[in-house]
Amino acid sequence: DEGLHVRNPHGVSLMRWSAMKGVLRDRNRFVFLVSPNNNTVLPRRLMSSAQELALIDMIAGAGVELTDGPPGVD
Repeated sequence: DEGLHVRNPHGVSLMRWSAMKGVLRDRNRFVFLVSPNNNTVLPRRLMSSAQELALIDMIAGAGVELTDGPPGVD
């Protein structure tokens, strides 16, 4: 896949894997690091365990570094 597709009521965007500096994972979310002003947050509660594993495989397959961060803030 070419990257992360994000849909919201206003449109669709694509963040290419090649543009990502990394992905930060904590207990509550994944943060896709693109630039200081553009980091998409994906709450883990929105995914099943199978979806989360598939996402981790996609991140690894794209060669993007996945880093476990500090515990999230509730």
